Amino acid sequence: MMKQNKQILLRVSLVILMVTVIHTYSFGLFGPNYGDETYAAPDGNTAHSEGGNIGTAAGESPSEIKIYIIEGAAYFLKSHSAMLKVLNLIERSELEGLDYTTLQTELNKTIENMELAKLNYSLLKSTAERTPYNTVKIQQLQSFDYETFQNEKGLNATTFRQVRNYLGKGDVTGFFGDLISRTETILEKLYKIQKTTVENQFPLVQSLWDLNREYAEFLMAGQYSAQVFYEIKIAAN
Repeated sequence: MMKQNKQILLRVSLVILMVTVIHTYSFGLFGPNYGDETYAAPDGNTAHSEGGNIGTAAGESPSEIKIYIIEGAAYFLKSHSAMLKVLNLIERSELEGLDYTTLQTELNKTIENMELAKLNYSLLKSTAERTPYNTVKIQQLQSFDYETFQNEKGLNATTFRQVRNYLGKGDVTGFFGDLISRTETILEKLYKIQKTTVENQFPLVQSLWDLNREYAEFLMAGQYSAQVFYEIKIAAN
């Protein structure tokens, strides 16, 4: 009975996660895309907002910021893909047994790609800190009607509020820092699961649920920021 319950509960978690992923992919780009447009052009023709950047734009290019945004998202998705394979192996273990060697291989891929995502988001934040904001875009972020947007799009209130807390203040760089924190949280949980599987022990189902939630919340936060940036972009055109 315990095995059956464990299998049913894990399957429900997988379904919930896949629904989140499908919704994310339906938008196309899940990361904070267009967020690079909130920073100044290389000619330094703009200044900082009150969002939090300090210093001046000594030759930093928003195109570099865009590269880190895309690379960070790409590595995150690779990690997510490997994580789904891990969950699939665990799901099927009730029928086929668990191949710990294969499981560890997929876990390693999950961790390696998440480490690379963290690295790119760290480079993203450090580059953004040296680049002045595009004050026009920041003002548009600060005046954006977040409440109406949330209601119209049916967004998760808790996650969208977390995104709004940064973007509504024009603190795009701070939001990039939040992405780093999210990768660190996921990595902490991944390493704990890895330690268990190296000892050929079945990971706790609760730890898998927690990991599911962290990935799903990261996906939503990235998507919600992209949607806000996109909405402002098309409104200006």
